[in-house]
Amino acid sequence: MAFLSSSTTATDVLLDRLLVHTNRPLPESVMREMMQGHSGLVLSGRAVGGQHDELFDAWPGLVVMEDPGAYLHERATPDEPYEGGADGLRRWIDSRREYVAAVLTPTRFINAQDGDSLKAAIRFANAIDDARIVVEVPVGTSWLRGGSGRQLAGVLSWSRHPTMLIVAHDTDPFETKGVLEDFRALSESATSMMLGRTDLAGLDLVARGGLAASVGLTATLRHGLSPDKRGFKIDPRDVRSAVLVGSLLHYFRDVRLKEVYANLQAPVCRCVICKGRQLDRFSADPTSRHEAEHHNLAVVLRLHDELSRIGHLRERRDAWRQEIRDAVGRHAMLSVESGVKIRPPTALDGWATAHEDD
Repeated sequence: MAFLSSSTTATDVLLDRLLVHTNRPLPESVMREMMQGHSGLVLSGRAVGGQHDELFDAWPGLVVMEDPGAYLHERATPDEPYEGGADGLRRWIDSRREYVAAVLTPTRFINAQDGDSLKAAIRFANAIDDARIVVEVPVGTSWLRGGSGRQLAGVLSWSRHPTMLIVAHDTDPFETKGVLEDFRALSESATSMMLGRTDLAGLDLVARGGLAASVGLTATLRHGLSPDKRGFKIDPRDVRSAVLVGSLLHYFRDVRLKEVYANLQAPVCRCVICKGRQLDRFSADPTSRHEAEHHNLAVVLRLHDELSRIGHLRERRDAWRQEIRDAVGRHAMLSVESGVKIRPPTALDGWATAHEDD
């Protein structure tokens, strides 16, 4: 906990970090990878909440935040954007231990076009003089389209505290037309904004100079949820592994990966989880699925660590732009080699196009 001082703010602690949003403990190998890089934890759910003391004892200096998850169950109103209103917000902040360097607010889900509740959330938090506060801003994709995106940017600019945007969607919010473009515009103006519960979009934000982001351990933790949506599955029995192929910047289902590499040697991964094994080994078995989740984190953390070692922002952007271009090009080559049509994720195509304008 040596990184804390009387003048340390949440912004100081979080700058350039790619944290892991998790609802269960992580293996020691991933934790060591996090400690060696510029990372940390966002704890989500009752199963892991309140474990700060144990984590700080085991991993001194670890940055830990706790996601209260009020947005999962309740909708904001202008009078009570937080659980318990202004008093509830103060109680939550005061209940966090002094050594906790950054505290997420228990913000309720902010409905589409409910500017009054959004403004109230910022106003209530601004009234509290605690440099650890990070204002959680859970919204749907409608807030990142057209005039709503401009309103969101305007209101966030009033915040004296950094913010964490959480975008709710059934799957990947940045696959929705127009959302990626408006988010990039928002992130250029809201320089003290994090992106929470996300995937490689968080890496894109940090690579472009954004404050920080948290990448989800599981598919459900890689996008936000609203009170009436508990995550999307075409079939509730679908428990296939999602596997990140780092060279393609693409999450594949395990069965799709086996199909693509049926007549080719599957990529060998040298992350701290795989240790030289091939990526087509994963299956729907729970143990294998959890191993795939840990592999995904290890790959993202390695990518972030490589980018964060580039000190100059322009050079970091250029390196990330090249990584994206290479990944898009490899999809085309793999389609030819495998005989299987493989399209880059919509968001990856969007990043490639957007980075041309940087």
